[in-house]
Amino acid sequence: MKQKKNKTHYIIFGLYGMTSLCLAASISGTFAWYTYSTRTGLTFEGASVADAGSLQIGVVSDVRIVDYEDYHFIEDTSVKGKYIYWSMSGLTADRINHVIEANGSATNRVAAMTSGKFHGDGTNFTLYSTPLHGSNYIYDPNVNSKTSYAKKDEYVTLPLAFRLEKEDRPGTYEEGRNIYFTQCDITSREKISDAVRIFAYSETKSNGHLINPNERYDGFDYVGGVLDLDINGYYDYWTDPDTDKEYEFPYGEFVGGTYEYVTTPLEEDYGGVIRENIDTFTSNYKKGTYQIDWEKTEAEKAEFEGMSNFMNHRYALATTGGVHNYAYLNMIIFLERWDTSVINTDFTASLNLMTVYECLGAKDFEKAAKIIEPMLNEENKISNTTYQRLIAQYLYIKIMTSPIDDARNYYDTNVDDKTRRFISNDISMESLRAYILIAGLLDESQGEILYVQSKIKKAMKIALPARKEIEQQLYQDALNKVYEVHPEWKAENK
Repeated sequence: MKQKKNKTHYIIFGLYGMTSLCLAASISGTFAWYTYSTRTGLTFEGASVADAGSLQIGVVSDVRIVDYEDYHFIEDTSVKGKYIYWSMSGLTADRINHVIEANGSATNRVAAMTSGKFHGDGTNFTLYSTPLHGSNYIYDPNVNSKTSYAKKDEYVTLPLAFRLEKEDRPGTYEEGRNIYFTQCDITSREKISDAVRIFAYSETKSNGHLINPNERYDGFDYVGGVLDLDINGYYDYWTDPDTDKEYEFPYGEFVGGTYEYVTTPLEEDYGGVIRENIDTFTSNYKKGTYQIDWEKTEAEKAEFEGMSNFMNHRYALATTGGVHNYAYLNMIIFLERWDTSVINTDFTASLNLMTVYECLGAKDFEKAAKIIEPMLNEENKISNTTYQRLIAQYLYIKIMTSPIDDARNYYDTNVDDKTRRFISNDISMESLRAYILIAGLLDESQGEILYVQSKIKKAMKIALPARKEIEQQLYQDALNKVYEVHPEWKAENK
């Protein structure tokens, strides 16, 4: 299995640490820098610095920012189709966030994306959303699939503008000055930051640049392969309805848009990966399945550039010119799910939860429970918050699908005081919808139902965009179940 490295790692969300991006103009004595820090989410902070005020940096907007003066911006509407907001005293966190959020970009939450193929040619770079179990995100007529593009609010879009004021003619700007990307230092807990990618492009340049700020030299990520998304110990497979034969499920993109299978099925399970080492991209091959023939199939690549290309000013990412001699640099900052460097972290659990939510949305509680159960045995591999919310998810399923006495017995026997306190105090939809069932059906406390209802608006506000609709329905289903047992509460709680 020479192609084993095609196996992928997905990360659904959670970037921590500090990232510094430095941009320098190619004129002596002028330097600009800004930083954005990422802790529980993604925020921006820092400043731009220019010698004698000659270098100015702004944020480009598709919509007018009515309250721009409150953020100490100078509005520029002189370029058709653009609103440019120049900051003469630094691009701070609140200033950048205010503009890009108004344009639909992510700010404090970033979901990991799945790149399409990219070979360094042109600016046509595609980001897809996460694949779900048994459903590819690239259209494939042979399997259950659809093209599913990433939503704009799942990654950061940072459109910058630059201008270099002439010293002898204030209000006019230098032409032909290059903007370089010179430094990007990333640190984080574990190795999560290794998945950061930046796609930078300018309307005056023919090619964009997919940059891996963690690497010095050029490389690539495979963007096709097999996965075990439901963590059942076998790479996912699909069944041909006409023959009942089982085939490995092909996720992602393949050279020529095609892939081939071997002609004979596996006679025995293959892989030897033990239960505690299984994750979404390290698993076993199931007996009886037809494997992808890697001698005749090649996964596509997203070819990235390392920082050495930029630290030595090899590439100018933007050049001043055109109307008023401005330069424009668009930067898409995202997390690459095909990066295989981060394993056994919250990302693995987060990816699995994408499949869990798909099951919950379809009311397939049994399948959702089967995905959660093995994760409950990996408490030491994930953060306490993620683990406690997994328990809350599991309790929700238990109480929704079991007789009340059985659910109460499970709760009394298996849920310790630490978890009970967490669920009752946590402001997340996972915990609140579980707690409303606990309070309403197991503890029969109407007062706690009112407490949960007072927290729902805040919890929905911080829920991931892709989950909000499902979460709203799951919460309503839980509340309705409580009201079935206590119909008098429904009237009293209005």
